Amino acid sequence: MAYDTIIEQGRFVSTGADVTLNLRQGVDWIRVYNTTALAQGAADLAYEFYWQRGMATTGQLGLFWTKLGAVASDPITVGQFAAGAGFVLVDSSIVTPSIANALTAITAANPPVVTTAVALPGVGSIVRFEDLDNQPQIAGIDFTVTAAGGGTFTIGNINLTNSTASTAGFWRLIPFDAMFYPRKRYITWVENSVNPKVYMSVTHGFTVGQKVRLVFPGGPAVWENYAALDGVQATIIAINVARAGNEPTNGGVANNIQLDIDTSTFGVWNVFGAANNEAYPASTAVPFSPAQIVPMGEDTGFALTAGVDILADATRNTAITGITLVGGAAGPAGAAADIIYWVAGKSFAVNN
Repeated sequence: MAYDTIIEQGRFVSTGADVTLNLRQGVDWIRVYNTTALAQGAADLAYEFYWQRGMATTGQLGLFWTKLGAVASDPITVGQFAAGAGFVLVDSSIVTPSIANALTAITAANPPVVTTAVALPGVGSIVRFEDLDNQPQIAGIDFTVTAAGGGTFTIGNINLTNSTASTAGFWRLIPFDAMFYPRKRYITWVENSVNPKVYMSVTHGFTVGQKVRLVFPGGPAVWENYAALDGVQATIIAINVARAGNEPTNGGVANNIQLDIDTSTFGVWNVFGAANNEAYPASTAVPFSPAQIVPMGEDTGFALTAGVDILADATRNTAITGITLVGGAAGPAGAAADIIYWVAGKSFAVNN
């Protein structure tokens, strides 16, 4: 049996962060060269990196070559990466949740902080909760992690101030966001205002000019005055508008969209509140269907006026197969300003 190999190659200037290469045919091997490190006079700089399928799969270890001296005639050594420090295969079409990880607390705060004894999810990753003893309203909803460290991580896109803190439950890591763009999102807060801001649990990815439908299933018994938004269509007129008051705080860019509808007569959105304007169900109302934002097209005229690419709303599959190069001075993606070259191959069996 014969084999053909598809070879892809490229170059980038490092920012010091991880770099994910989208290799549409997949990858069986990759070689990376840090020409900046190779040209520098300093000793102990890794300048060449290699991985091929069949090497250790925990972290996709890979190999690296390091200069041991500052001049061209100095010796070279070969090493193997520790898990997660070199190459990591990527297939974002796989969205199977991780195993259930125990948690010991979710604070009743803005932003809520989760305590867990296992390895923390990274900032920007997506988690899902289940079997919470005191905050079952957020179980089954995906959240973006907005901070992590010291045995805790934060889900900054919801205000849980009026809830009762959880002391037991589980969380699962969701490997990748839903693959088809544009994506529906769960609503966590609606401003009572002319042209209200609407917050979502996961970093939204919407653009100005998109048309969306609001979904508030369950009627006034669940959403009080905000049930009137069920089925309402709206156009996004702004994104990530500065937060205020009791709106969710994630310590970074406010994760919201602003709509061309009017909720100024609805009263204040009280998450887990007990007032007449309660706009998130009490634990006694669980199970329930969460409110959502569902993309439905684009207001082309408004998008053109706002200078938005009208193709931005096209439905497309964003899943990738490829490999992540870990950043940093010792990693294949290099330190900031390093010039990196790479070449990768994928082999296929062919009939003669």
